[in-house]
Amino acid sequence: MKNTFYRFSASGIILLTILFVIVINLDLASSTKQTGNSEVEPTTESQKVTFAIPNDASSMEIESLIENYNRDPNHVFKIEVMKIPADRYDDIIALMMTSGEGPDLFQVRYDMVYYYALNGFIADITEYMDSDFLSRFSTLAIKKANNPRLEGRIYSFPSELITTRLIYNKKLLIKAGLKPESPPRTIQQLYEAAAKITSAGRGSGEYGFAIPAGDKTEGFSEALETANTFSNLYFYDFNKGKFDLKVYEPWFEQIIRMKREEILFPDVANLTKDEALIQFGMGKIGMMYATNKDVAFLESDNQNQIDLGVAMPVVNDLQNYGKYKMEMKTSGWYVINSNTKDLKDVVSIWKYLYSDEFLGDLYQKQYIIPMQYTDYMTDENRKRNALAGFMPSGGDSLYPDVPDTINERDRYQAYKKILTGEQQLQTGFEEQNNMLNIGLLDWISQPNNNNKYRYIIPNFSQEEPGAER
Repeated sequence: MKNTFYRFSASGIILLTILFVIVINLDLASSTKQTGNSEVEPTTESQKVTFAIPNDASSMEIESLIENYNRDPNHVFKIEVMKIPADRYDDIIALMMTSGEGPDLFQVRYDMVYYYALNGFIADITEYMDSDFLSRFSTLAIKKANNPRLEGRIYSFPSELITTRLIYNKKLLIKAGLKPESPPRTIQQLYEAAAKITSAGRGSGEYGFAIPAGDKTEGFSEALETANTFSNLYFYDFNKGKFDLKVYEPWFEQIIRMKREEILFPDVANLTKDEALIQFGMGKIGMMYATNKDVAFLESDNQNQIDLGVAMPVVNDLQNYGKYKMEMKTSGWYVINSNTKDLKDVVSIWKYLYSDEFLGDLYQKQYIIPMQYTDYMTDENRKRNALAGFMPSGGDSLYPDVPDTINERDRYQAYKKILTGEQQLQTGFEEQNNMLNIGLLDWISQPNNNNKYRYIIPNFSQEEPGAER
């Protein structure tokens, strides 16, 4: 079972490459060592807690918050920040943990909490969960943290929510004769608007729509799978207990049509999310799908020249607009290294990362949407924040987990081949459906499988995907 953990890397060569990246890029000598001002006595090794963060748009603000934390004389343990390249964060953390050199505190994706726990890499902190701390979280957040696979043990909580929206450049819509206060609501309207924007931008290198297929997650997880939940489309049927990618055929047909008619931003197969956001900020892309985390990237980009519009994703049928809930994701799952000394004291720092002081500041600076803020953030405060259009509403919901059999790499690769024309639409979906469902049958037949609770959810509906059943 431990081999499951190594799905991060395809071979030992990649592991060696990542190790090289660590040596060259981590630059531990210049990592921020937050020990307060010069009047504070240096901490000993046993008093330091290493905290690894992705080096992204929010990293400087996090460092500032940690510096303030370290200045407090009541905090005996001081936090040393370790910044890791954001685009390789997961792989580098995985290698550090397997080598026994991992940080005391770090974050993992939700789907990896179980695998880190299974391999004994992260600490069980169930006994430190008190009512005061738990009161910060919604029922849905607690339900996610109490994953049945963990058999009643708590290892982490989500600190952030990730929502997906259609963002658009208001100026490019106006230039194309469109009304920015009335963005497209259907996939057909998206096609028509993208065509007009591209036509109006001929000679200026402006395109109506972009799909960053160079990044498997951002290109297809957001624009295809997440956005289409708003249309009552999902690649796993919880009622039948079966994978079915064919539900995405209408979406692919329109996107392929845009690509053929040169409405899509060029070189879609190699376009990364960061590159697409930069081009969007430069006014070269009219519309694309993005998350609230991308707003921070746009704000940090000095070349950002756009008047940003934000809308819910388009749907296949206008009659269904607003009827079904769109999937939102959790993020910021902070965990503690199981080899960490003084666990009780490190847990107190871990709890600080979930505090209103820490998360509230990051929200006010427009970096994140705190998990607990969805319950009591006022409408006025939402409107004053650039993330207002991304704040969860009645149209967003957390979804149940799909069975663990799914191979995301193969699925996203199949999507990419269909988009680039390397594989026919129907053939590609048929092959993937067969692979996924054969894997599902194998998973079901495994002895002592404690994940079968997620195989079928009777009466599941995307109108209320988070409802108890």
